[in-house]
Amino acid sequence: MSKCPNCYYELVLLEHRSKYKCAKCGKLWNQKKIDIKEFKEWNKRERQESRKLWKKEAERNYQAEKIIPKIIEDLKNPKPQKTKEQYYEENRDKIIQQKRDYRSVLSGQAKKEQNQKRKERRYKNIDATRIQGRINYWRQQQKLLALLTLENELFNAYRPQSRSLLPTYLLS
Repeated sequence: MSKCPNCYYELVLLEHRSKYKCAKCGKLWNQKKIDIKEFKEWNKRERQESRKLWKKEAERNYQAEKIIPKIIEDLKNPKPQKTKEQYYEENRDKIIQQKRDYRSVLSGQAKKEQNQKRKERRYKNIDATRIQGRINYWRQQQKLLALLTLENELFNAYRPQSRSLLPTYLLS
C-alpha cells in the first residue's frame, strides 16, 4: 500500500484523476511519481534479498567444494572409526595428563571463578536437578521391583508344587 511522503499515512487512489490522496493531511500526489518511487523501493529490497540468497548459495557451494572431496576420499579409502571408549583406552594416559596440566595451569582465582560458575548453574537449575534426582530414584525402585517380580516368577516356575503347599505360619 502506498504511503504519503508527507505524513506516512496510507494513500487512496483517485482513478478518475490519476492521483493519490492522503486521508490524513488531504494532499494530492501524482500517481506516476508515487508508483515509480514505490517500485524503486521494492526493487531495492528485492536486490538486497537476492544478494543475501546469492551469498548463502555461494557459501554452500564453497563448503560443498571443501567437503565433497573428503567424502569421496573416505568412500574410496574407508577408515575404521573408533568408539569413544576405544579412543579413551588407547590414549588414557595422554588424556589424564592433559587434564592435569590444564588444572595445574589454572590459578587460584580462576578455580574460584569456575567453582562460582558451577554453583550458580546448580542453583539456577535446582528445580530441574531435583526433578531429575526424583526420576532417577523412582527408576531405581522400579528396576528393583521388576527384578523381584522376575525372581518370584522364576522361583514359581521351577517349583510348581510350592503353590499347593500351605504357608508354614498356618501350621502352628
